[in-house]
Amino acid sequence: MKNSTIFFTLMFAFFYLFPSSAFAQDVKVEKEKAVKTDSVCCKKHEKSSTCENIKCTCKECKKMRSSSEKKKSHSKEWNFKDINVQIPKLSMKNPFVEVSYGLGNSSVNSLIGKFQDAGFAEIKIGHYRNSLRGKDSVVLGSKSKFVQFSFFDQKLRKAVTTSDISTNTFRFGMGWADALGYKFGNSALLLGSEQGFGWSRLKVNDKLTDVSDLAKLRYYDNQFKFGINNAATLKFSIVPSVAVNVSYERAQVYQKVIFWRTAGSILAEQISYGILDEFIDEVVDHSSVGAPVINFILRNGLSYGIYELRKEKMNFPFKGEDPLMESTFKVGMSFQL
Repeated sequence: MKNSTIFFTLMFAFFYLFPSSAFAQDVKVEKEKAVKTDSVCCKKHEKSSTCENIKCTCKECKKMRSSSEKKKSHSKEWNFKDINVQIPKLSMKNPFVEVSYGLGNSSVNSLIGKFQDAGFAEIKIGHYRNSLRGKDSVVLGSKSKFVQFSFFDQKLRKAVTTSDISTNTFRFGMGWADALGYKFGNSALLLGSEQGFGWSRLKVNDKLTDVSDLAKLRYYDNQFKFGINNAATLKFSIVPSVAVNVSYERAQVYQKVIFWRTAGSILAEQISYGILDEFIDEVVDHSSVGAPVINFILRNGLSYGIYELRKEKMNFPFKGEDPLMESTFKVGMSFQL
């Protein structure tokens, strides 16, 4: 199981770090040209130990050129001055930092007990890219990639229900966001969605008395588990460098990773998003003004439906156990550096 988890994680990291359009690979090799002169003899042999004038017929110069060419042939493959290699660069160039606070709750479908509601704090660090889209360039498109660190704890909220199960959760991972919106001078409104994956560690603070609950939560308690998350987002940029964010996130933490079932389930999900993206691109081209709202409804509707189907089977449509599900409503601010 551990080997499949590692392999699955590496696959996800590869698609996150190396999307097909993220790099521009271009290798150029420049060759030096011989020095040209109209003189019959350049008299180089009288002033220097080298001569590169191929038109010079002087015997001394010929000897010097012959000696120089032999030296170049031995060191040709190590002559880095002749090679100019352009290192691939990420297409996301604009950095940002985002901080959020919110309220969340966790659940397992067949758990008898109930988790206490928890406060939520998060920080994201990443890069974004904005561009105008549509036939009249009236739609603002935004894409971003980021790393995220999140923390759930009952201590982060005021009211605490002591009768429920007390837990805290630490999560870290990577994600990407896609949004469409409208630009108003220096301000902008973006409607979009986020996807991501990461590792969560749930710590149960109470001693459980129910045997079935104890059996289910022992798979999660104080262990890092792989999971995925999706969020519906609304972002309003007051000025170009500062934005206010509101989002609703739903996350799924796997009890265990069975590679082929998990990979098949996520692949089916991504194919669904790919088909939807093709349709949204057509909407942007033909009905630009309504595209951000349509994009927001369809993408997040698909995400919500998949989340509901996975409540009982974590690898839907394949067999799977009940996963740990987390729902969070959060507000925050983004600072574009």
